[in-house]
Amino acid sequence: MTLRSIWAVVVRWKWVLLPGLIVALGAGGFLFMKTPRTYTVESSYLFLSPVKDVKGVPGNPLLNLGNGVPLSVDVVAVSLMDGDTVRSFSEHHPDLKYTVTRDTSLAAPLMTISVEDSNLAYARSTLAALGKLVPSRLDSLQQKAGAPQEQWVTTTNLTTDIKPTVSYSTPIRNGLIGFVGVMLVVGIAVAIAERIRAGHAQKSASPVRKRNDKIKALPVQEELLSTAKRAPVGKPARPALPSHNTGLGG
Repeated sequence: MTLRSIWAVVVRWKWVLLPGLIVALGAGGFLFMKTPRTYTVESSYLFLSPVKDVKGVPGNPLLNLGNGVPLSVDVVAVSLMDGDTVRSFSEHHPDLKYTVTRDTSLAAPLMTISVEDSNLAYARSTLAALGKLVPSRLDSLQQKAGAPQEQWVTTTNLTTDIKPTVSYSTPIRNGLIGFVGVMLVVGIAVAIAERIRAGHAQKSASPVRKRNDKIKALPVQEELLSTAKRAPVGKPARPALPSHNTGLGG
């Protein structure tokens, strides 16, 4: 099938394709508007270790960020991602997703909490609840480990998103599915109608072609019949010899 034939089909069925295109755009737009967008909010927490000099005077914990503290970040992250904690937040919001990881792009022991949900208010509340669990889980782990309280690792909230990151990937995907689905149905309907039309056109053209063949054959048949009628039956007659009159007298 060439581009010219495809264009001919489009022009022939434009009154079907144009309404179908409008319906497809409407279906895609409806699904896009009805599908909730996804909001992502993040916060980060810096882990600090208590620092004292030889005389017991507290020092600056920022000067000792690499003193085994990153391991505490990993342990607390695993604690916040356990099955019971995840189910407690996603039980009533199945679309909720969150991650707790250590930011490996920095040398500092930095924990990043990212929450993603279609409900912005619930995403923010989940982020705040996880933020409250960070110091409590850390203190509980250190207490169970028998670490002296004056040597406990502490945390401080470093950043929290004020504006969420909005993702339209799911609405766009659903809108495209709706648009393509309607256009596929319209295309199949046009293809079936075009095939039926071509079949009817071929059937209606067949008798005309046969009549034309008969009309063309009539002169040939008449010529054969006339030739057969002119042909003599039996021996052909001998031509008469010319007579020479030698008249007497006169």
